Amino acid sequence: MPRVQINAAKLKPSPHGTTAPSASFLPSGSTLLDLANGGGWGIGSVVNIVGDRSSGKTLLAIEACANFALLYGTSQIRYAEAEAAFSVDYARSIGLPHGVMPTETGEISTVEDFAKDFHKFLDGCDGKQPSLYILDSLDALSDDTEAESEIGTATYGTKKARMMSEMFRRYVALSSEKRCTLIIISQIRDNIGVTFGQSKTRSGGRALDFYSSQIVWLAEIKKLTRTVSGQPRVMGVQVLAKNRKNKLGLPFREAEFSLLFQYGIADEVSMMDWLKKYKAESLLPDPLDSYDRRLKNCMFEKDRAGVRLINEQLSEAVAKRWYDIEEALTPPMSKY
Repeated sequence: MPRVQINAAKLKPSPHGTTAPSASFLPSGSTLLDLANGGGWGIGSVVNIVGDRSSGKTLLAIEACANFALLYGTSQIRYAEAEAAFSVDYARSIGLPHGVMPTETGEISTVEDFAKDFHKFLDGCDGKQPSLYILDSLDALSDDTEAESEIGTATYGTKKARMMSEMFRRYVALSSEKRCTLIIISQIRDNIGVTFGQSKTRSGGRALDFYSSQIVWLAEIKKLTRTVSGQPRVMGVQVLAKNRKNKLGLPFREAEFSLLFQYGIADEVSMMDWLKKYKAESLLPDPLDSYDRRLKNCMFEKDRAGVRLINEQLSEAVAKRWYDIEEALTPPMSKY
């Protein structure tokens, strides 16, 4: 069941537009995140997803694979798993297509391995249809110098940053030409010694900042719990996504969404929460409570078509209110 794709032109964007004219997008699995990003993950762009543990980084990557497969098939997807902590069975249960097999443990362990593998992948893409390459994660990669040195030897990580810069210079233009979306997952780190400015950072150097078209930081807001037979259990997390860079739409937009274990992004629930929070229920043809009841019934009956209809109605209402807000913030005339 492919997710509804946000069409900025159809849903009345601001007068000067909120997306790049030539941009096309891959749905993220969250309508609110797609709106915050200007339409979704940019096809042919570099995307950096940054977050702490259990903030949904890998889940967003898996949902990107699932949505890509529904639109274009699985032949042009590459999942480079570098952490050696990936459960294929669990990934399948939340949407990783069966035609996508993550790389073997140790296959990609250095930045050099990643650069060679990415170049090889691009060589196999014809550009007639989009492709998707995911690196999970950049922090798990060392460089050849570090890999060959003894543990405890100071390398300062400078070569890794230089290698990333060189790789981007060589392959970003080709990646855009081949319409390949490169999603790089990064782990949040403490910015040691900082007394002014951001206290958190991530690896990759300034090259990743410069060449990324979209940079999204994720943070866990709270854990979602449910009590069954008197036993409270954590069933998911509420996530806040902040767009720190966006060359395909307006930057510094935020989105909240729910992640449910063994399911993925609860898109419909997230949209209902958003409509209720911002008092926009009147944009729906039916009362908001009725959508909640219908969704629970559809989930229980495994009615995917019914869930899709609910998603379409909710996403239309959410997008309309979102773009109305953007339009109200737009200057009444352009400068030129």
